[in-house]
Amino acid sequence: MANKKSIPELRKSIEEAEKKNGVYERELKIKEGQVKKLTRQERTHRLIQRGAILEKFLIDPGALSEDQVMEIVTMAFQKTDIQEKLKKMISAENEML
Repeated sequence: MANKKSIPELRKSIEEAEKKNGVYERELKIKEGQVKKLTRQERTHRLIQRGAILEKFLIDPGALSEDQVMEIVTMAFQKTDIQEKLKKMISAENEML
């Protein structure tokens, strides 16, 4: 029975717990924001890198519209051998995970 607390002590304990909870919730929001930012940065980097790779293979990339580049890429990826190679590469990558 020595472990019993009075009502004011319990209320104070609840208040302290709520303050700690608020701190942890703010920390959680900050961490979630950091994850979103890093994810966005990784995606941006990947898009830039892959766009640069694509431009290496285009003869005059500045002379082509987005629609023309899309047409070229679509034609390339419609080929059966390209689709099979892509599936093998993705499968191999997934097996490594």
